[in-house]
Amino acid sequence: MALAAAAGPPLGGWLVQMTGWRGIFYVNLALILPTLALGWRWIPVSPRRGAHHPFDLAGAVLLSVGLIGLTGLLTHGPKSDPVPAPMLGMAWVVLAATLVRRDVRHWDLARQLRLFGSRDFAAASAAIALSNLAMYSTLLAIPILLSCRTGWTSGEAGLLLAVMSFGMVVCSPIGGRLADRLGRRGPAVAGLSLQALGLVPLALSGSGITTQALLAGLGLIGAGLGLSSASLQTAALEAVEPKEAGVASGVFSTSRYLGSIVGSGRWPASLGRPATASAALQRSF
Repeated sequence: MALAAAAGPPLGGWLVQMTGWRGIFYVNLALILPTLALGWRWIPVSPRRGAHHPFDLAGAVLLSVGLIGLTGLLTHGPKSDPVPAPMLGMAWVVLAATLVRRDVRHWDLARQLRLFGSRDFAAASAAIALSNLAMYSTLLAIPILLSCRTGWTSGEAGLLLAVMSFGMVVCSPIGGRLADRLGRRGPAVAGLSLQALGLVPLALSGSGITTQALLAGLGLIGAGLGLSSASLQTAALEAVEPKEAGVASGVFSTSRYLGSIVGSGRWPASLGRPATASAALQRSF
């Protein structure tokens, strides 16, 4: 996972520079098709478990609509058109309440909100959500910041972001080994603390941050993410019964990407129109 994350920023920067921003979406088609083939061939199937736990199609659709709606609300904010934002917000609240009510009444559904009744699972899920919120906000802010400076191309911005991913590659196995030897809490707290420390130079220096300080901050962020990720995921799975490991993993991943959605969805609303993005970014920093 860390290696794939490390390859993403420089590859995305190169594609934007060579083919335009649409290239980063087209390339996913070339990645998805072999992934589907590998999954169909190698992921094991257990018909008996599937028969006892049928796929909740209606719940999956409701969850997808809810996440898409949340993204739209965060992105467009009060200027949503043609439907006013308050009406969209009320519709999303009703949808969320329907999902919660459905989970409470049907214990075998995929989301299993009752898992959050475990303090350990809830803490690990909240930590990964907030960690991803900070990470994706940084991933989106840095290229916009560099685009406001002269001499920076999309490819160079991608290489700069790869420093953070490199820290994840190096520290992820270290974090896993420390979690096995020292327990889950220590590496998780240490990693999240490093991530917060890496964000300090960006928060204090703002748009005037030097390249050296930016590199150091991104390196610390990546190292922190690598150290904490294995501990957080293991702590979440260990907080539930073994038979619920699949459900817990899905809910934990949803928490991870919920943080990503919030982090990425708020940036367009914060920056405003593309023409004023540079000025808005300077103000936000």
